[in-house]
Amino acid sequence: MKINGTNELVVIDFEYAGYNPRAFDIANHFCEWMYDYHSAEPATMHLDQYPTKEQQRLFLTSYDSNQDLDSLLIEVDQWKMACLLFWGLWGLVQASQSEIDFDYFYYSMQRIKAFRLQLQKYLNKRND
Repeated sequence: MKINGTNELVVIDFEYAGYNPRAFDIANHFCEWMYDYHSAEPATMHLDQYPTKEQQRLFLTSYDSNQDLDSLLIEVDQWKMACLLFWGLWGLVQASQSEIDFDYFYYSMQRIKAFRLQLQKYLNKRND
């Protein structure tokens, strides 16, 4: 993450580091594009900020230029549901326990709603 226009690298949320399938981590990265944690409403999800297919392809090409991009895009899209659900449930836990001034419940409800929409799209594709 660039800070204040510098090239300084800042590592955040190290406590959540661990092994995940690559598509989960990439989907999580893309989902984070939908948040501006420095805005007046940091818990608000902006669905229109999710990277376009072109932006996703550019990122994935940089990530692994030898990979079949179409299959990796599908893999990431499917793992997006797990990412949305995971952080939605995490938000529910935080809403009941955290003392941080952040609307975890609102954050959680948006994530769970987005998960349900993605799940419905996935099921509709399978039924076509």
